[in-house]
Amino acid sequence: MRAIIFDPAHGNNVAGKRSPDGELLEWKWSREIIYKTIPLLKASGISCYITNTEDYEIGLRERVRICNSIKENKKLLISIHLNGAGDGTKWCNARGFEVWTTIGEKKCDFFARKFIEKYKEVFPDLKNRGAKEMNFTVLTCDCPAVLLEIAFQDNKEDKEMVMNNEFKNKLIHDFLYPVLYDIATKIY
Repeated sequence: MRAIIFDPAHGNNVAGKRSPDGELLEWKWSREIIYKTIPLLKASGISCYITNTEDYEIGLRERVRICNSIKENKKLLISIHLNGAGDGTKWCNARGFEVWTTIGEKKCDFFARKFIEKYKEVFPDLKNRGAKEMNFTVLTCDCPAVLLEIAFQDNKEDKEMVMNNEFKNKLIHDFLYPVLYDIATKIY
């Protein structure tokens, strides 16, 4: 069985993690994207799980424990976030999309490249900052894991873009769903 395990952004009790004007809340935006993507995957016969179904933060180690407790033959964890260049109190200039994996060449790097390729195809006019490596706690689970930073919540243009329903629909239907479907049914 193949499964996609969604890991939403930090909970509502984590400081910062929002646009400087407070209109864009990363925790809420991430969960909205996840909860709109899951039905598409389930309708295609793909098992889906979520590491944190609460609005508040349960802890990164707990998220890893939950992921590791899911007994599927093949699974992929995808953590969906918005990036930040500053401390959340003022607007910054950084823009773009990033994919994070753990340090070293692993299966997750292959999946990261799939996300980057599709992002370039679906959003050719948006900045792609490429793949980066760091052993973020949530990426150290027992399966391949990628962390997507869709855009910068402390950049005015990125903030307006990710709050736009047309962008969210394109992100879900033309980017996330096709990549995850291909990974779950054709690649993995």
